[in-house]
Amino acid sequence: MTKQEYIDRYGIDRYEALKEQRRLFYKEHREYCLEQNKRYALKNKDKVNAKSKCWRDNNKERHYQSTKKCRDANIEWNLNRICTNLHAVENYKLAAADKFKGWILHHRFELHSDYSLRYSKEALIRIGLYYHRPPEELIFMPVKEHVTIHARARRIWNAEHNGVAYGK
Repeated sequence: MTKQEYIDRYGIDRYEALKEQRRLFYKEHREYCLEQNKRYALKNKDKVNAKSKCWRDNNKERHYQSTKKCRDANIEWNLNRICTNLHAVENYKLAAADKFKGWILHHRFELHSDYSLRYSKEALIRIGLYYHRPPEELIFMPVKEHVTIHARARRIWNAEHNGVAYGK
């Protein structure tokens, strides 16, 4: 019986009461199951830990390979959302040699040439200049360098807007 058929036959009040009754039952049942699981885990702690350790030891390499494959696929997918022609982005070969670990795909629109802030990531997304960009607008840079230039941009912004002296 569909929801509408039930309402037509028994009325909305009975339907709402039944809905609330089901919600309470599932909440109580879930709490009961969680409590049972907790009791079992406490009672059989050594057995559960030994079983988990045995499984981890037996499947460590398989788990590592699957997570590595998933991580690499996610990196490629995320980068392809930003730029479809990654091979043409500056410093691509250096980043690819490191499997993109420790490298950031930086938008040149984020900062002016004097390192003052131009647009934030959120602003670029809002105006439609963050995803699917041509490779000329992007550069791969080491994370350390990326953090440094954004820290410098933040100091400049603070100096301009809060009257804080630049360089302190």
